[in-house]
Amino acid sequence: MLADSLRFLEAWEPDLSPDENLARFAAQRLLGKTRVREKAVLNILRRRFLETNASVVRTLRRLRHDPVALREACYYEATRTEELLAAFAEEPLFTWYHAGKREITLEDVLHWLATDRRVPDWNEVTRKRVAQGILATFRDFGLLQGEVGSRRKQITFPNLSLRGFLYVSLRERRRCSSDRALLESRVWRRYLLTPYDVRRLFLEANRLGYLHFSEAGSMIRVDWLIESLEEVSNVIPT
Repeated sequence: MLADSLRFLEAWEPDLSPDENLARFAAQRLLGKTRVREKAVLNILRRRFLETNASVVRTLRRLRHDPVALREACYYEATRTEELLAAFAEEPLFTWYHAGKREITLEDVLHWLATDRRVPDWNEVTRKRVAQGILATFRDFGLLQGEVGSRRKQITFPNLSLRGFLYVSLRERRRCSSDRALLESRVWRRYLLTPYDVRRLFLEANRLGYLHFSEAGSMIRVDWLIESLEEVSNVIPT
């Protein structure tokens, strides 16, 4: 739903309340869908962008000038609210990539859906539709690449922009019990990053003056020099 997310952010009126904006979207069908589909999509976007932090929409709107960081931030919000997307990224996709697998197929995703205990006992038709949706979603978010509709996709080399990294870190830090927990959080697996990769990003943010990162033995400390999520849009990309 990346395209719907972009339309939603572009048409959002910052001078109106969330409820007023949602009513306006539904009444005018600003996403260009049937009334029933518009309502369903708006309900998903409401959960992604409006339920946890009032500054999420404001920040995402400010990130529109940086398509990469915006995509990375929208991916975070999508996987935060859609358990199946998070589970696929954190487990099979992460494991396959770091085991040296560079191409996945529709059959790989179908096998995971059929064997993971958390996945509902869907029939074959539903599993195939969901598997195709997973491949398309991760292609849209840049973790996979390949032709639209292809049964084969290549896993993209892990890469998280500085703005994207700071957005995820600021969103996650209040959910983590410590700075070490943030560095080792499973959320980074959704971007195919290891703790070593995350440490490198913290050091880069430290070098550029957005935070202070220190490590002594098992102790890790992060002192933030930016506090507001909206400040992420002011970060100079590298």
